[in-house]
Formats: sequence, structure tokens, C-alpha cells
Amino acid sequence: MTRKLILLLLQYLTLIFLVVTINFFIVYLAPGNPVDVIARGRADILPTVVTETEKQSLRQYYGLDGSLGHQYLRYLSHVLRGDFGYSFYYHRPVVEIILDHARRTMPVIIAGLALALLIGLPLGMLSASRRGQRLDTILLIVQISLHSLPPFFIATVLLIVFAVKLRWFPFSGSAGVGGFTSPGGISSIATTIYHLILPATALALWESTAIYYFTRNSLIDVLGEDFILVARAKGLSSRAVLTRHALRAAMPTLITKFALTFGFMVGGVFFVEQVFSYPGIALLALTAFHNYDYLLLRGIFLLLATAVLVANLTADVFVYKLDPRTRHV
Repeated sequence: MTRKLILLLLQYLTLIFLVVTINFFIVYLAPGNPVDVIARGRADILPTVVTETEKQSLRQYYGLDGSLGHQYLRYLSHVLRGDFGYSFYYHRPVVEIILDHARRTMPVIIAGLALALLIGLPLGMLSASRRGQRLDTILLIVQISLHSLPPFFIATVLLIVFAVKLRWFPFSGSAGVGGFTSPGGISSIATTIYHLILPATALALWESTAIYYFTRNSLIDVLGEDFILVARAKGLSSRAVLTRHALRAAMPTLITKFALTFGFMVGGVFFVEQVFSYPGIALLALTAFHNYDYLLLRGIFLLLATAVLVANLTADVFVYKLDPRTRHV
């Protein structure tokens, strides 16, 4: 048992190492030179020519001097210490900037995932229990139609209807006091929730379709098993068979699918935040890209990739605990 968990942890550590490596080299594929951008910005403030010596000093300051291999080894050592360097654009530590924006993005993802589960899971169970009937057909048509829409389109529709037309919610920005971590008390939390309702709803509507499909298909497979026939032969109600037996048997598969859903939501939040001008990780990444802030981009990509891997690792551990069959694989 312990050996299996250790091997699983080693697999994910290897994946994280590969992510860190790819994360370092991929930014060099982008056009532009961050040092030239910094030098040009200084020239705008001070009308003087930035010499090559000053550019070399900037390369040394931001760790861009030396060979590519030397930069890579230095990058690995800094990552192990939790040091991602200083932003070219914001002139602040990368970790501080990312955490400042992540505390706005994570509530959107968490609220969106919770709402997607509340929508997709019951509908998937209902559709599986009514397979082939009219209700199942209607739900399938609605979910297929909703699944075909990109997240930015759903976000735009919600923005026009509930923010522009009805004026029930703000159409851009976030809580001015900075979210759940600010010392504003109950009013601060209420303001934060008020601003993230529309982005979280757009994210949830888009991803609830995947949860619906996962739940429906998994339960349909389980409902055809022999132990379900035995449970029905004992006189159990359809609801008891579905919730006590079928859902429990399908739970390991569903947990794995839900972890994948978290990864998709991390990608979807990039589109949703741009539609609502929500100052989270997505707009931060866009700003970093336009200003060639490679160190900040590396930190953002590493954070998102690590979050997805941790979610999948957590799901694998839960499946390992819930499903005895996986312990003998």
C-alpha cells in the first residue's frame, strides 16, 4: 500500500520536473527581448541612450546572462528555494504578484467548480435513471447545445443580460478591497462574492456539461452490472439503487473525471476573466506576455500546471483509497 503511494508520488514529482523544464525553455520561443523592453522604457523616462554595458548589467540583475544551460541550472536552484525572481514590468517579486492575483482567481475557480457540480451531478444522475426517455433526450439536447458554446460566449451573454441590461451585477473588475484575504470583514466578503458571481456562473455553465456527461455515462455503465439487478430484486427503490449502490460504485471514476474538470476550468478561466476584465491570473498573464515579462510568465505557468497536477494527485489518492481494485494494479 505504502509502496504504491510512493510510486504514485514519484510519478507526479517527475511530471513536475518536466513541467519546470518545459516552462523554462518555452519562453525562449516567444519573440522579443525583455532587456530591450526595459531599456526602451528607461529611455522614455530619461532621454539618454542606454549603452550596451547597462544592458549587460540588466541581464545580470535579472539572471539572463550566461549560457542557456547555466541559466537553466540557476533557474532550478531558485525554484527549489521558492524564488521566481523579479518582474521586469512590475519591479516586484514574482511570487508576491502571482499570489496577489491568485487570491482573486482561485475563488472564481472554486465557486465555478462547486456550482458546476451542483448542476451537472444531479442532472447526470437524473438522465441516467431516465435513459431513453423524453426527459433524458431533452437534457442531452440542452447539454450538447451548451457544450458547443465557448466559455467566452457564455460569459458575454451573461455580461450583456445581467450586467448591461438588467444591471444586477457589475460588468467588470473585482472587489476593490482585494478579496477574501483583505481585512474588510463581512462587507468585504460580500463585495467579493458579488463581483465573482457572473464569472463563476459562466465558468460553471460551461463545465457543468462535462460533469453531466461523466456522471450520466458512468452511471449507465454501472446500472447494467449484476449487483444492481440483485439490489433491485431485493425490492430497493430506484432512488436507493441509484444513490446507495450505483453512485458509490461509479465514484472512483467520477473523482478522476472531476480532477480533469479542474484542469479544464483553469484554462476556461482565462477567457472568462478577460470578458469581465477580472483582475486575476489571466489578465496578469496577458500583461506579462505583452511586456515580455518572461520571469512572471514562467511563474504563472508553473503555478497553474502545479495546481492541475496536485488536483490529479489528490484524485488518484482518493481513488486508491475508495477502490480496492487499484491497490493490486
